[in-house]
Order: sequence, then C-alpha cells, then structure tokens
Amino acid sequence: MKRIIILLMVLIIILGGCKFNSESNTLSHDNTQTDFYETETEPDPYTEEVMKAVWISFYEMSMEASKGGTQEQFTQKFRAMFKKIKNCGLNTVFAQVRPYSDSFYPSEIFPWSELLTGVQGKNPGYDPLKIIVELAHEYSIKVHAWINPFRVSKKNDLENLSDNNIAKIWLMDNDKSNDSFVYRSDLGIYFNPSVPEVHALIFNGVREIIENYDVDGIHIDDYFYPTVSEKIDKTQYDLYRKKGGMSTLANWRRECINSFVSSLYSLVKAKDKSLIMSISPCAKIDTNFEQLYANVVLWSQSEGYADYIIPQIYFGFKHSEFPFKSIADEWNKITIGSNVKLVFGLAQYKVGAADEYAGAGKNEWIENNRIIEQQISYIEKLSGYFGYSLFSYGYLK
Repeated sequence: MKRIIILLMVLIIILGGCKFNSESNTLSHDNTQTDFYETETEPDPYTEEVMKAVWISFYEMSMEASKGGTQEQFTQKFRAMFKKIKNCGLNTVFAQVRPYSDSFYPSEIFPWSELLTGVQGKNPGYDPLKIIVELAHEYSIKVHAWINPFRVSKKNDLENLSDNNIAKIWLMDNDKSNDSFVYRSDLGIYFNPSVPEVHALIFNGVREIIENYDVDGIHIDDYFYPTVSEKIDKTQYDLYRKKGGMSTLANWRRECINSFVSSLYSLVKAKDKSLIMSISPCAKIDTNFEQLYANVVLWSQSEGYADYIIPQIYFGFKHSEFPFKSIADEWNKITIGSNVKLVFGLAQYKVGAADEYAGAGKNEWIENNRIIEQQISYIEKLSGYFGYSLFSYGYLK
C-alpha cells in the first residue's frame, strides 16, 4: 500500500502543472504556464519593428559638387552614410532615386539625373541604386525607393532637360495631342496629374525599380497637383464635361489622384505583398484636400492606398498656428481603427535654426535643442504611433 502511495506522489510531481484535456485525450499546459508548443505561422509582413527612418534627399545623394565621380567614390560616400545612420539607431532610409523626371539608376524611361555627373542624361558608369540597396542591407537597414511622381524640373526651361526626357519630347514633337500632358509655369515644369498616359509612365518607372532591385518599398511625397490654376488640366476636364461628367473640378481632380494612388498601390502589391507602399503628405490636412487635391483622410482610413502614411509635421511645440501636439493628435485621430500605419515626419533640419513662419515660436528650435527628442517622446504615447522619419540625412547629429 505504501509503495502505491509513493508511486502516485511521483506521478503527481512529474505531471506538475499539466492538466488532462478530456476532449482531445492529450495533456495540455495549465493557463499559468508558458506554452512552448504553439503552432508556427507565416510571419505577417505588416507586423514589423517600429520604423525609425531618415530621408536621404537627392541633394545628399548628389555627386554634382565634383561634377561626377567614380563607382568607388559613390560607394565610399554611401558606406559612410549608412554607418552614421546605423550608429544613430535608425533602421530605414527613404532614398530619393527619382527626384524629377530623371533617375539614380539605369532606366529605359527616365534619363540619368544631372546630380550624378552635372549633365542630365549622362551615364555615370555605375548603378547608384544597386550600390545603395546592397549597402543598406549589409548594415541591416531597410531601403525604400522614393520618387516624385509629377515633378519634371524646378526651372521652366526646356534647355535643362536632356533630349530623351519624355516631358521635353511631348512638348517638342509635332503631336499637339500630348502638349497638355506637361504643364509649365513659374513654379517649374510638371506632368499633368490628370492624364492616364502620365500615370502609365510613372507606373512603368516604378515597375522598373521593383523588378530590378531588392527594395523594401516605394515611397512618394506631397507633390500632387502643383497649382489650383484651371490651366493645368483644362483640356482633360473640358473633355470630361463634354462626355457628361458632373463632378466639380476639385472633386474630379481628387478622383484623378485617388485613381493614381490606388493603381500604384495595386502595382506594388501585385509584385510582392511584402513590399511597403508609403505616402508622405503635407501635415495640413485641409491643404492636402483643397490645394493638392490629395484626400489623405480617405487614404489613411481605407484599404488599397497606402501601408504607411507619413505626414510631414515640421512644426515646433510653440508654433503659433500649427503647434506640434495639435497636428500630431489630429493625424492620430484619423488613423484610429485603420490598418494604415502612422509614422511621423519630423523636422530634423530645423534644429538650431530660426523658424520664420512660427510666429511666437520663431526661436524655439534655437532655444531648445531637445525638440526632436521631446516630439518622439510625445508621439510614442499616441495610439496610432508606428515610428518616425527625420528630414533629412544631412542634419543628423
């Protein structure tokens, strides 16, 4: 009898915290225990680490200062950049590989950027984007290809464009039907955002990138409609009305941009669902809607436009008209309940400088050198927070 009791005690000790599941006839762990036998599942590409990013603008990618450079010089430059980015604790870069209707990679659609050699269309003799991607991944940094979809040139001068620039070709050929595809003004030269042929051009450029380079995503910023002038798309809107269209000009423009953004998103996802599509709009929601014709609220709350929304909240806490906390709270509010991740664009470039348009907060960035740190501390507590991105690399301390 004593032996039986001892054996029962040993069994109890061995089974310990386990309990018998009568339905499955198996032993299962007590709820207070850690379950080491959970079924492994495919990782969700959207459950990533919090984004800590920096924009690398075309100025910072430029080799123009020396009017060119070798592959070795470009590689050395970017190796030093990625070392610094890594040392700053950042994990993502947005590299501006198509700042205008030109490129930092060999393209069959856009000419080489003049910022590589000093002359638009001149081959530098190496592939900058290939180098950037390889170095980024060597340092375990994610790299997103940043493009400006509709911007052609900051100057209204066709002489600055190479002969194989499609904007120049459209304006200079004998085909009058494509003249309205490009808009020229004192603001510079832009592609007409309402034109399907323009959309197709941009999509083909993105397709080049995602098919030829191991980038982690495609990124576009706040350059949508460059003007509210009726001139930019008069030909297309008049045709729309003639065919019976009833929308106002403003609503029609928003639908053109919505169509562009959703089609770009679909293109990126068709290639690889793990690729991230992100948009960095102006911080002022009303300005986006009324002047740029970008319905950022729709994009932030709906499927099929963006994975990440990254508003450029380039204001200090003491800005008279747009205090940082109010703008950050506003963006956080519109993304509540959405699958779109909210990343905050922060103005690293303002640290130590006067903010001329901030009113009473003009000298805030001079008097307080911890603003970025304090802004990060604030946004980390917001429910929609998924990270931040600093503008830009050249201002990293």
